[in-house]
Amino acid sequence: MNSAAPESSSTITTTPDKQERILAAIDIGTNSIHMVVGRINATLPAFTIIAKEKDTVRLGERDPKTRDLTPEAIERAIATLRRCQKLAQSLKAEQIVAVATSAVREAPNGRAF
Repeated sequence: MNSAAPESSSTITTTPDKQERILAAIDIGTNSIHMVVGRINATLPAFTIIAKEKDTVRLGERDPKTRDLTPEAIERAIATLRRCQKLAQSLKAEQIVAVATSAVREAPNGRAF
């Protein structure tokens, strides 16, 4: 898994009025999962990417007969999502939002995934 090191500047502090927030966004694609963790300054508005992750999971390799996501692909994806979650939590992300591509949405077992 490729990791960009967190920003090396000073410790991140969040003010009580939430002018600065840390959020994570995950894109579950046909072949890979990407995550970006960003620090958002609501007063500007602006954001800074503080970490990135990318891992190849090949969810598009479906069962040729049933078109289901294969157990192996699901296992790879879940392992990657767990790593992403741990990184986001270590960076104090308030929220993690994930979206899935049509490979997941259209698979007969996609909802179970």
